[in-house]
Amino acid sequence: MLSGRKVLVAYIAGMEVIYRVGSSISEYIPRSGWHPTPIIGTIGAVAACANILGLNSAQAQNALGIAASLATGLLKNFGSMTKPMHAGNAARNGVVAAELAASGFTGNNDIFDGEFSFSQMFGSRTAAGLMGAENDLNREWRICTEGLAFKPYPSCRSTHSSIDAALWLRNKWDISTDQVADITCKISPLHTQLARFHKPETGYQGKFSIPYCVATVLCNGSISLEDFTNEKVNNADMQELLSKLSFLYPDVDKGTMDLTAEITITLNSGMKYSHRVSLPKGEPANPMTDEELDVKFLSCSSLILDNNNAQKILNLTRHLEEVKDLIQFFNMLIRS
Repeated sequence: MLSGRKVLVAYIAGMEVIYRVGSSISEYIPRSGWHPTPIIGTIGAVAACANILGLNSAQAQNALGIAASLATGLLKNFGSMTKPMHAGNAARNGVVAAELAASGFTGNNDIFDGEFSFSQMFGSRTAAGLMGAENDLNREWRICTEGLAFKPYPSCRSTHSSIDAALWLRNKWDISTDQVADITCKISPLHTQLARFHKPETGYQGKFSIPYCVATVLCNGSISLEDFTNEKVNNADMQELLSKLSFLYPDVDKGTMDLTAEITITLNSGMKYSHRVSLPKGEPANPMTDEELDVKFLSCSSLILDNNNAQKILNLTRHLEEVKDLIQFFNMLIRS
């Protein structure tokens, strides 16, 4: 029997591992063209699976070694169907590696340290192991001290501060798109490398386009899954508006993940309005409300779940620690 409490404990264990691995090497991963989610996510997923399967220490070390060889994902695939597959692959990798280890399959039992280690290879050969990041495991719970970030918009996180700033300007100054002469976005250049499609041609590219996301919220006052279709991205009015956006770069380290963005809109009248966002919606210090999270879940799940099952699943997750057997939860997913 698999209880909600057991799943929560495993999830927390996986997240605590993600925090440690991420703090030691995550800044290096995108600089080398890797996508952090399937790489660090694979390690977190296998830690969670090892916990839920009750693997012993030797088996867990093997599972981590196996998972390290499954972890991969290229930034080059941003803007295609393969990019969202990265997250699913991370979860699958965790299950596969933990199941293999439970059956006696072996991997290197010191995968984070030394020559050719996970840390060295994904850390641009700069990181020396986990650099002590693991020393406070079971003493500091980073899921509490650092918190969790949630994405309110279905686009690359690198677009979100710009979206928030554009929304604020639209609502504050009642700006209509026919008034807009020019838009500038001041942001770390790392984000224009990650969200690199400045003239997108497909819905998937639109998810990685700051100009398209800004243009969409200026047009609609919102942005949702329905906005990322080939037809909407290639709309002539949308393409004209997004072509008015240009970038400025602050004097910062080009590799910094600083999320700050400043949007300046110049109107045909010559008036200029600017707004700066340092913490986009969804960061621990600027959290989404429970109601906003519920709306997001129901919106996303509507693509594959009927509303009745979606609402039941949402209610279960709100009280997951009290659920003695998750068979009902899984059956609802299977039937959908």
